[in-house]
Amino acid sequence: QSKEWKDTMGTDKPSKKGDNNEKEKEKDKGSKQAMMQHMEKPTHGKGALSVFTMEDVSALDHSKISSQLSGIKTKEGLVQQLQAANYKVATKKAAHEEKVVRSRKELMDMSLQYRDEKTLWRKYAVIELQDLCEVYYKAKMKYYHTIIDVEMKYAETCQVKYEKLDKSLTAVSGHLSQWTLEDVRSSVLQALEIAYSIRLSKEVMEKRDELKSIQVVLDEYEKEYLLLKQEKGNSHVDMTLRSHEVIKYLTELIGVKRNFDKASKDKSDKSTSHSHTLEEIDEFVHVVLDEKKRRQIQCYILDERVKEGIMCKTFRESTSKNAKNTTLEEIYEFVESLIAQFTQQSFPIDKLFNGKDLSLVQAFVKVLVYDCVFIHIFVVRDAVRICLDSDRGKQEYKQLKKIKHFAYFIIRVDTSVGSKT
Repeated sequence: QSKEWKDTMGTDKPSKKGDNNEKEKEKDKGSKQAMMQHMEKPTHGKGALSVFTMEDVSALDHSKISSQLSGIKTKEGLVQQLQAANYKVATKKAAHEEKVVRSRKELMDMSLQYRDEKTLWRKYAVIELQDLCEVYYKAKMKYYHTIIDVEMKYAETCQVKYEKLDKSLTAVSGHLSQWTLEDVRSSVLQALEIAYSIRLSKEVMEKRDELKSIQVVLDEYEKEYLLLKQEKGNSHVDMTLRSHEVIKYLTELIGVKRNFDKASKDKSDKSTSHSHTLEEIDEFVHVVLDEKKRRQIQCYILDERVKEGIMCKTFRESTSKNAKNTTLEEIYEFVESLIAQFTQQSFPIDKLFNGKDLSLVQAFVKVLVYDCVFIHIFVVRDAVRICLDSDRGKQEYKQLKKIKHFAYFIIRVDTSVGSKT
């Protein structure tokens, strides 16, 4: 059909008025050929991303368009039909472009919201919210980027349609007096069908369909995220609830260690002594204990809504301003005061645990709090490096290394700088 319509448009029909003037016929033929050049189907550059594709117009659609045009009895009416189609495409193009602009603004606002919430959850040291916040907003950003991409492709496709219709409209309008009613009707028919045949490519359609699956996942993340924000994103901490969480956490650590010791004993088939020295617990924490358990201590130490977090913030800010003058002993005193606050003031573990359990808990807390400070308070690592790069710091390091109660601190300092000093 498509070939037949194009052949029809390319045929120079005799005038119904019987005009046999060869010059007029050649002029008329040249005008039609010029119009046909405007009607050439769009092509893609080699290697270009396929935005749109050309599809054959179905017999049913051809029949509908032909039937609609056959009811129009004037050339002016046919031109108006072409103008209406052109206006409709231009309106759709504007709507898609507007959606792109709106989506970009929403994406920018969302990026700022993501930054603010991510900062807040770090301040509150709520690991679950930090993780879910990242997952949720990344999914949401992917959704918006896909929308923008699809809408831009829609707009580009509409632009191609608009250009084809506009060129056809110019050609037909410019030769309206020269062409017969049937010539105009045939030209308008072909223009509409070519515009109708320009469709979004398969790749773009697949991206559009992908939005549905992204939306389903996004809705689940959003629901989960909002619930978690209500549960753990408050500006204050219920210390009674926090106390229960800490006791449960420390009890779980004891259980994990006991189970590990038992399993090790069963494998060796002989009595094995499992000490609770800091070095032994340090190895257990960093080799055996899972990452989730290691990270959980952050929730209690770095949370700026409670005393421990405030202490960390204060030390971080003061050290940032005066890192070059910070001594190793000052860092040690800060960490030990943090441990004392946690185990004696906030959660008096000597009243909650006893005997071997108490010594085990004390060792776990010490190792995990040192982890928090040396891994997550970046200025501490910087201050240690600056200190050890100076003659004063090197001398202090040698003196502290001789004192027994600084032994574990020195181990963490060595680990922090990556080698023995």
